[in-house]
Amino acid sequence: SEKNTEAISAFAIVDGYLKALGGKEEVKKVNTIRAAFTMEMMGRKFEGTDIRMSPNKQYTEIKMGEMKLMQKLFDGSKGYQAQMGQKKDMDEKEIKESMDDKGVIPQLYYITSDYKTDYLGLGKVGDENAYKLKVIKPSGKTVVEYYSTKTGLLLKDESTESEGGQEMNISTEYADYRKVGTLMFPF
Repeated sequence: SEKNTEAISAFAIVDGYLKALGGKEEVKKVNTIRAAFTMEMMGRKFEGTDIRMSPNKQYTEIKMGEMKLMQKLFDGSKGYQAQMGQKKDMDEKEIKESMDDKGVIPQLYYITSDYKTDYLGLGKVGDENAYKLKVIKPSGKTVVEYYSTKTGLLLKDESTESEGGQEMNISTEYADYRKVGTLMFPF
């Protein structure tokens, strides 16, 4: 007798995500996303702005009150990061990684020859079941993304960053999706 096992393709996961956001055609229309955020660290409150534009452009700024603590800019071919008055141009590796996300919703490009995707099985994010998808971006950077088996929405991603010769694991969780215009975005 045959066992009934659940198998899903990377294409189906990405397609399900784009449908859950509002549909591939609506996603293709988005050229700019601007997000404001707040964060707290060591009892201090910080405010930030993140702007992404197609293709590959990004500007991020973090402030405490009126003082700019961090600024990062990538114009599509070169960029820099500035912290506390110290400005550092992006190196070759940082430029390559900044060029990975061709659009403001990068999943639109995952099923192209530039990206390698691999379904890793089921996982959990909190109490929610999720499909685990390994994505190798054009630069070679690897990220593991978790998509809800129920809604298709992205719940979490995990990657490794190199900072000053040290490797750091970065994990970002996405929740509280709300409709903005015709698409769903995590708040």
